[in-house]
Amino acid sequence: MTSTGEGQERSLQTRMGWFYAAYFTVVGLQTPYLPLWLDWRNLNASEIAIVTAVPMFVRTLVSPAIAVGSDRLGEHRRVAIVLGWASLAALLVLTQSSGFWPILLTAIAVAFSFLRSPEVEAAVEPAVEPLEPVLEPAYAQGPAPRVTARP
Repeated sequence: MTSTGEGQERSLQTRMGWFYAAYFTVVGLQTPYLPLWLDWRNLNASEIAIVTAVPMFVRTLVSPAIAVGSDRLGEHRRVAIVLGWASLAALLVLTQSSGFWPILLTAIAVAFSFLRSPEVEAAVEPAVEPLEPVLEPAYAQGPAPRVTARP
């Protein structure tokens, strides 16, 4: 029989596992297919480059501000939930957008809401601790050997 603490830890691990599965599913689908979808929406190569690059810069600038705001509110879970729903809404709006400016503005809205924050990273840490004995030997071996092309 497990203690209450172990049950809560497993519950957190399960929730964080599902969170990261959803997060990386979206990232994994968006990264290779967003440029193809933008091309299908009749954007040219430079517009596609802008639409894929600007959200990364926005995340770099906005993530710390949202993390600070979340810290000040003391409502990390609520902020994460609001950002999750906002991200879903922004992605749904993106699917209906057409034209460079509407798509760019919606992609920026997605970047505002689709963030990884220090609070989420801190919440994931207990879920990752059981993997440390598995991962540590790989890190202890040092960098992978360098592969060079044959002459």
